[in-house]
This record gives sequence, structure tokens and C-alpha cells, in this order.
Amino acid sequence: MAGPGPGRRARRFRTAAVLVALAALLALTAAPGVRAQEQPAKKLTFTVGIINDVDSLNPFIGILAESYEVWR
Repeated sequence: MAGPGPGRRARRFRTAAVLVALAALLALTAAPGVRAQEQPAKKLTFTVGIINDVDSLNPFIGILAESYEVWR
């Protein structure tokens, strides 16, 4: 009895290559989440250099151009 044919071997190789690629992608995407959980949360400061006051930080009710610059 002969071994698997060349077509079957190629299909197995492609399947193995896809599984290895998916495992590597999963490992790369999971690594940053682990690091972010280990570090304590840092305080974030948002500084904007504009001359006029912002009318609202709510994007649904603000109408001034300065407000749009802050939201963006």
C-alpha cells in the first residue's frame, strides 16, 4: 500500500501552515492585552491650546468651532 499522494500531502502542508499562521496571529494579538492588565492605570491629562472657551464637551449639543476641534 502506497503512502498519501502528492495532492494529499500538499493539502496537509497548507492546512498545517494556516494553523501555524493563525496560532502566531493569536499570540501576537493576545500579548498586548496581557501587558496592559499588568501595568497600573496612569492618569491621563488632555491639554488643548485654544483662545476661546468651549461651549460644551457634549458632541450632540456643542455648536462652536472650538468644540469641534476638541472633539476631533
